[in-house]
Amino acid sequence: MRKNLDIEMLRAIAISFILFAHLYNLFPWQSAGLAKAYTYLDLWTGVDLFFCVSGYIIATSLINKLPNEASGKEFFKFAVPFWIKRAWRLWPSAWLWLTILLVCSLVLRQSGYWGSPGQNAMYQTYAMLHVANFYGFECRAQYDLPSLLNYACGANQIYWSLSIEEQFYLIFPFAAVFIKRKYLIPFFLMVFAIQFPVNRGGSVLGYIRTDAIALGVVIALWARYESYSLLEPTALKLKRYALPVIAILLFMLIELGNSRIAAISFSTGLIAVVSGVLVWIASFDKNYLTFSFPLKKIASYLGSRSYTIYLAHIPVYFLTKEVWWRYLPDGFHPDGSYTLRYVITAIVILVAVTEASYRFIEIPLRNRGRRIAEKY
Repeated sequence: MRKNLDIEMLRAIAISFILFAHLYNLFPWQSAGLAKAYTYLDLWTGVDLFFCVSGYIIATSLINKLPNEASGKEFFKFAVPFWIKRAWRLWPSAWLWLTILLVCSLVLRQSGYWGSPGQNAMYQTYAMLHVANFYGFECRAQYDLPSLLNYACGANQIYWSLSIEEQFYLIFPFAAVFIKRKYLIPFFLMVFAIQFPVNRGGSVLGYIRTDAIALGVVIALWARYESYSLLEPTALKLKRYALPVIAILLFMLIELGNSRIAAISFSTGLIAVVSGVLVWIASFDKNYLTFSFPLKKIASYLGSRSYTIYLAHIPVYFLTKEVWWRYLPDGFHPDGSYTLRYVITAIVILVAVTEASYRFIEIPLRNRGRRIAEKY
């Protein structure tokens, strides 16, 4: 099936946001320039864009497979193949990178960059059980930690968001089968609306948020109705309209994540809305976001590999520090003059390991999972 390059572009944007948001893990020194950039650019919102894209993609892939009868037998015929495909698509790569980081924290302990092996093993356990979001919140609350990747909780804390998606994949088939189709859109709109006004800063609600996912599902379901086609933003076929509209939406996505600027209690809900608008634009598959050949190539490459990049980027940042720590003379402390060297090293390693993981782990095992599901 041909990929929607606009959706792939949203994945590329989301992973770019996250790479920048976690860039402070790349440098062993305090970067004044990066700290200043973070004052205005708080790009954790890439996670919510990923959530919305996931909700849309999953609902789109399943909408024509929904059983007509809400029975236990039909449910399992529908749900089990879906779960098999999701497991083979997500688990092998995640478990690989969890294990790589754990092994590195055991073998490369001298540098101190890899965190506590015990905490990494603990977080890995919860990540493999798909409840890392709950553990991550409890750990941070226990230690009163402001930093996402503070070593007291291990270095695997990016897996909280993957646990939310796994929980969604577990629950979605129940809603899809046992809720009448005419009530599916109202149901997922309700899921969004309940969460929209809630202040989730610093609470467990931020670790279980599903409002962006719900909007993605709503967009996929809405696409079956005539009103969806009637409201297509056809003006975006023209660059002079597309460029400012997309730029404004991305600017909003960036600044709504900045607590210094977006000082309103429901900013997380607004982030879900902006993500939803971007996914809605992309859902028409009319190259509204990829209106040039270079953008199509970027979207295709980064979008298809965004999951692997997400899993690999923190270990790669740590490995970059490890490489330079071993290369530089003993007692030498690099500073901002080494920024470009660290960035280039990280890019080279990230491209290499991403390509290897994507080609030799993700694709073959995803295809195997698809074959197993087809036999069910």
